[in-house]
Order: sequence, then C-alpha cells, then structure tokens
Amino acid sequence: MNNVSEEGMVHANVDTSGRLAAACSMHAEDLARQWERGVKNARAAVEDKIEDTKREAQRFVKRSRFAVEDKILESAHQMKKHPGVTLAAAFAAGAVLGFMMPRFGRR
Repeated sequence: MNNVSEEGMVHANVDTSGRLAAACSMHAEDLARQWERGVKNARAAVEDKIEDTKREAQRFVKRSRFAVEDKILESAHQMKKHPGVTLAAAFAAGAVLGFMMPRFGRR
C-alpha cells in the first residue's frame, strides 16, 4: 500500500505545484487590484485636498481685498474728519525719513 511509484510521485508534485502557482497568481492579482484601489483613493483624496486649499486661498484673497478697501475708505474718512492731525502726521513722517536718509547714505 505504501508502495508508490516514482512516476506517480512526480505527477503529484507537478499537480501540487501547478495549484500552488495558480493560487499565488490569483493572490497576486488580488493584491494588484487592492493596490490600484488604494492608489485611486489616495489620488482622489489629494485632489480633494488641493481643491479645498485652492478654494480657501481664493476666499482669503477676497477677504483680504475687502479688508484693505475698507481700511483705505476708513483712512480717507479720518483724513477728511481730522485734516490737521493728518497734515502733522505726514510732516512728522517726512521729517523722520528726511533725517534718516542722509545718515544711511553716508555708510
């Protein structure tokens, strides 16, 4: 009963290795599909993050522009409301720059 011919043993090994190769091939295909799905998901996540960041940057620029326009209008209003203070501040700023420029120019 335990008497197995060598030829039968060779056929059994070939059959077993064929099944093993088929199983490995199927497993490799499954891994490749999982990898592809992971890459697609990562790409979609990155694209979404880029779109969100772009939208946030556009909102920031818009809010900044409105803030600057508001400050300019407020400054113009303050200049009209207090012309003497505005003139004195402009004169002081010019005097400071005038005294500082020749000193930096000599170096």
